[in-house]
Amino acid sequence: MTRIVEPGAIGRPSLIYDGRRIRRILRDVQRGVPKRIAAERAGVNPRTFDRWMTYGNAAERKVEEGYVLELWEERFRAFRALVHRAIADFEARSVSASWDLAVQTRKPSVILEILRRHPDTRQRWNVPTSIELVGDD
Repeated sequence: MTRIVEPGAIGRPSLIYDGRRIRRILRDVQRGVPKRIAAERAGVNPRTFDRWMTYGNAAERKVEEGYVLELWEERFRAFRALVHRAIADFEARSVSASWDLAVQTRKPSVILEILRRHPDTRQRWNVPTSIELVGDD
């Protein structure tokens, strides 16, 4: 397992402390870029990104079990939460925009594709169970 080097310690500090890289990853993920590609675009090796997320998941489990986190663990937990938030933001905007477009253009195929890709859309996005598409025929 890789040892995390705290700032001020001997050795190279982890890139998790580079706010500019973290912001770039989050911005790309929020725009729909896959997580590992967003990391690579920010100059972070995708395996390093995966390791950060693993550390974040482990830290989250520790909190759920009632443990107090060390500072470095909290950093990875916060990063993981921000990545998940960025993904949720992208999904919300995507589904909303797709839904609006489908209703405006009266394209049942787009609506059906949204419902196929996101079977829980009806509950999550308050989608009506029946849709009446009325147009000028």
